[in-house]
Amino acid sequence: MSADTPSTRCEYYRRICHLPARVDPTTGRITVRAGLVWGIQLPAGLAQVVKMDLDRRQHGGGPVITAPREARWTFLTRSDIPATIAARDMPLWRNQVTILHDGDDIVLPSPADRGHLYRAWITPAHSSFRPSGLAVLDSIQVCLTAREHADTTTRLYA
Repeated sequence: MSADTPSTRCEYYRRICHLPARVDPTTGRITVRAGLVWGIQLPAGLAQVVKMDLDRRQHGGGPVITAPREARWTFLTRSDIPATIAARDMPLWRNQVTILHDGDDIVLPSPADRGHLYRAWITPAHSSFRPSGLAVLDSIQVCLTAREHADTTTRLYA
């Protein structure tokens, strides 16, 4: 059995997951340049609710990466988000949602990462499947609206 190294993991990402991954030889960090694959980063608390919503609606809640030090998750998606939304949608920006697109680097979990504070898979990549970026954004909007409604209700009855 061969050891899991940045190179073997990168090869898995390329061959099995169809991700155009590359390894930084100095750090062992594995990245994907956004193009056909995009990423949507958001705070971990919101991301948990979004993932549950996507799973409930059977829109595909993965692959999803956690970055615990930053308390953020990244959903890998198809690149089907219109440029007008990707540029800087204010409600998304105010809620710390970032769309990684067109040349942005998306960092993937690597065996070179040490400790529980580095990137890891919430829902591992295991095929070429990625949910629609629009479906993930729709779920984010649904969850933000529900949260705002709950906050308003709490203030009214407090």
